[in-house]
This record gives sequence, structure tokens and C-alpha cells, in this order.
Amino acid sequence: MAEIDQAAGVGRVTLYGHFASREELIDVLFERTINCAEAQLSTLDLAGDPDDALELLVLTSWRIVDSFYL
Repeated sequence: MAEIDQAAGVGRVTLYGHFASREELIDVLFERTINCAEAQLSTLDLAGDPDDALELLVLTSWRIVDSFYL
């Protein structure tokens, strides 16, 4: 948690004020990431040529992954 609070620029008390444990923080981040990815992927038009649909899905998925890379 010390590395996380330093990277976030907040104090440990502030971090623990929002999350009781590292596990809880990871759970929240995982849920947020899945929801964000689902929101973006659900808007894709995957009808038509399967190769084009797969390419769109893969490219969009990589953009999502890249957006969460620190």
C-alpha cells in the first residue's frame, strides 16, 4: 500500500479511508477496468465480414489495454 499511496500522491490514511485493504483496492480497480472495457466493446459493430469484425475487436481490445498501462 505504501507504493500505491506514493504513486497516487496521497497519504496512507487517505488511501485506507477509501479502501480497507490492498485486496479491496484491487477488486475495485478490476471491476472498474472490466466495466470500462465492456462499455467500449459493446458499442462495436461486429456484423458483416468476420475477418473485419475480428480485426476491429482485437484493435479495440489493445487500445483498451494500452489505456490502462502506466
